[in-house]
Amino acid sequence: MDNVFDEADNLISLLTDNMDMPGTNGVQSADILSAVDYYDRPEISASDLKLLYLSVKHWIMLRKAAPTPAMDFGRAFHTLMLEPHLFDDFVKLKSSPRAKIQDKEKGVAYITADEMGILEQMRSSLNESHTATSLLYNEHTQYEKEIYFDYVDIQCRAKIDAVDVVNHNIIDLKTISTAENPYILKAQINKYAYDLQMAFYILGASKVYNIPPDLWNCYIIFIEKTPPFGIRTTKLSANYLNSGMIKIGIAMDRYREYLHSSKITAYEDTIIELDNNLDYIIDADV
Repeated sequence: MDNVFDEADNLISLLTDNMDMPGTNGVQSADILSAVDYYDRPEISASDLKLLYLSVKHWIMLRKAAPTPAMDFGRAFHTLMLEPHLFDDFVKLKSSPRAKIQDKEKGVAYITADEMGILEQMRSSLNESHTATSLLYNEHTQYEKEIYFDYVDIQCRAKIDAVDVVNHNIIDLKTISTAENPYILKAQINKYAYDLQMAFYILGASKVYNIPPDLWNCYIIFIEKTPPFGIRTTKLSANYLNSGMIKIGIAMDRYREYLHSSKITAYEDTIIELDNNLDYIIDADV
């Protein structure tokens, strides 16, 4: 990534001041944990930070939410695209969207036959994209990589979809209803704090692999889950990664405050002033 933090010198200080030197205490996974074991671990993850960025109350109430059909579809999607050899073990078909699964096996995703057909269309589209596959599928890429590291005084964990240490690439796969224009992609990134997620991956990968933060490239590959099942390969800019670092700082501060005071709030109890001077307004159900 060329001069990724040049646009905000204060943020490179924020990055380096809040982490030990890369590689000093990062612990790379030995790939022996099941998906269930990983998600049950106590370290702070990117998903935790996304909720903490909203509020401590969001984190307390939503971090252990029961699996939903959308979550099962997402897990099946990632398994098929990144670890197809595990698909039959961790994805099961159910008879209909409303079918009740008795004694659901923990760690197994349940999808319908129609959803399976959608996944096959998505995989076919991905395989047809030279840009996406050249990034995602090469001899240097490792998939679903679990890493563990410290951020100041907080123990953290991350599970990266794909990491290429040789070319310094971090790659994440996302489903989306439509990727027809960049504004929708930006709305998706902002709505789900993907900038926070990718900046968090940089923090961890820098420590575990002993590669400075400014050398990493961060890509998000969006795959449509509706016709025409198009592919958009995006590279996050310095501005996005800078904003992600700021969000990480806010989320971590809220977590530390909670640890010391046990204060649980959803939003600040103040009056906020609103106006309509926004760069753009977009309401896309993506």
